Amino acid sequence: MWRTALPEITIVINKIEDRGVMLRIKPQGFLMKLAAEIKFRPRAALFTLFALLLTLTQCTPSLEKFNSLANQGILPLSNDNPHIGANLFLAQEAERSGYLINFLKQRGGPTAIEILTEGRLEPTMILFYPLQKEVYAADLTRDNQSYQWLLRGPFMMERKDYRDLNGMGVAFAAEPIFLIRGQKTRFGAKPISSNERALLPVVPTPRPTPIKKPTRKVIQSAPEPTATPFKAMNSDQQALSISQGFAERAENGDLVHLVNGDNEKLDDVVKWYTGSPANASAVAAKNALTPGSTLVKGTRLIIPFALVKQFKRFAAP
Repeated sequence: MWRTALPEITIVINKIEDRGVMLRIKPQGFLMKLAAEIKFRPRAALFTLFALLLTLTQCTPSLEKFNSLANQGILPLSNDNPHIGANLFLAQEAERSGYLINFLKQRGGPTAIEILTEGRLEPTMILFYPLQKEVYAADLTRDNQSYQWLLRGPFMMERKDYRDLNGMGVAFAAEPIFLIRGQKTRFGAKPISSNERALLPVVPTPRPTPIKKPTRKVIQSAPEPTATPFKAMNSDQQALSISQGFAERAENGDLVHLVNGDNEKLDDVVKWYTGSPANASAVAAKNALTPGSTLVKGTRLIIPFALVKQFKRFAAP
């Protein structure tokens, strides 16, 4: 403990395995006393300021070998490569913190994380779950006996963060992969082991089939197939489908094509989605258009669900 010449200021420095510095300051009457110290005891005042500045310069929390990930914005997690920096960091912290690994086992791995250290005595980690539009905050607490991430949430995800994740092409529904104690692991699933062998089914001993007398078969007409009703997609599923190159879908299952070019023709668009330009008249009637006409940019063309055979978005040549 360092006690300065001013009794109103107490600076306590506690180095914890070079992982950070804890600082407590009691500034009651600091400015008034400091002015008096400078006037009557300049050396003591200079020592006080030096000790305070030296301590403040050591208050940036350390992430050891992962310092380059701090304050870099949202870091997506890979679902096929556990050696990406963000995956390695979260795997290391899960091994060190029982609270964090138990949370991940219950909630599953996040799609992305963000590590914040600026202006903080200890790091804060944000865990993003865009499929549910939720985030969790984890605060690091550590001393000589304990190392834990304390989690708070869930909180509603900000729209900007959701748009950023969608723009990164992150697979929202895919579970990220980690190296936990040497094993490839997806939280909430069984660890993936390269030494696992497939179990062979037990084949029963064949028995002779008894001979049965032929019976008269009654031929019944097959029931007419019924169309499977279309199930409307929610906003998350719709956004994911569009990001993967599929056309927009209406609530009743109809396909919605947005005209992006000036040279798109109705017959070409209809042939792409339905497989035949002969359906152009039906689509034109649905949209109050003339068959063979050139479409205007920005037009939302409705293709009836019953005619659709291709759901991938049409691209003008």
